Amino acid sequence: MKTIYYKLTIMILILSLYSCEKEEKPESNEPKTYMDDDNLIREGLVAYYPFNGNTNDISKNKLNGKGNNLSFTSDRFNKEGGACYFNGVNSHVKIENSPLLNSTTYTICFWYKADLKESSRQAILSKSDTSRYGYSIDMYNSEHYSNLGFAYKDKQTQFEKWALFGPGARGWSLGDERKYEFAVVGFSEKDFVNYLGEQAVSFTPSNFFNSNKFDLYIGKSENGRYKNFKGELDDLLIYNRILTSEEVEKLYKWKKAQ
Repeated sequence: MKTIYYKLTIMILILSLYSCEKEEKPESNEPKTYMDDDNLIREGLVAYYPFNGNTNDISKNKLNGKGNNLSFTSDRFNKEGGACYFNGVNSHVKIENSPLLNSTTYTICFWYKADLKESSRQAILSKSDTSRYGYSIDMYNSEHYSNLGFAYKDKQTQFEKWALFGPGARGWSLGDERKYEFAVVGFSEKDFVNYLGEQAVSFTPSNFFNSNKFDLYIGKSENGRYKNFKGELDDLLIYNRILTSEEVEKLYKWKKAQ
């Protein structure tokens, strides 16, 4: 009889533990990151910041960022805590310089939701010094338009350029509802690639030379001409090659898991 009670007790304990384990791991229907998609373009992926409550790089390279005065808010799928909010004053992310970030060819993709009332030129991403050497991705809002630009200055040749890239010249008015936009820019020693948001690709010879050993900042620049970015950022990816228009379209059309 004692043996039977003992066996029953063990069985109840096992069932109880199994039930608790299932309760601790509920099925989730929250949006996944690009990394959870088997079709993610992984060739040349240097860093990926989904901003899901932190500033970690979830690519294999682990180029984690150090955040300053950040908060997290709803992403483009309305998932709470799935995007990073920058206050426009002292919010930023710093990524220590790495040889992986010192190449001569990159494509940078990100989703952003800008504060359209802020008209100052703002740095979204920058690998530059105080003398403007290096490159920056910036945003400028005027009375009726919101523009993204890519700025670069080479220390050896003093060559300097600013180029508009998509979505570019997005019309808006003060009463418009803010929304997430998809932005992509590619650049190399000789090419600037404007994807015009998620659509056409154009190549313009630019004599760029973008290799430098500065730290990478998200949301600010060491270049004094820029204010810190004010708005939200989500799913920032950095590739060490020029993506094709088909690859960009795939990133643009990626949706949350159903």
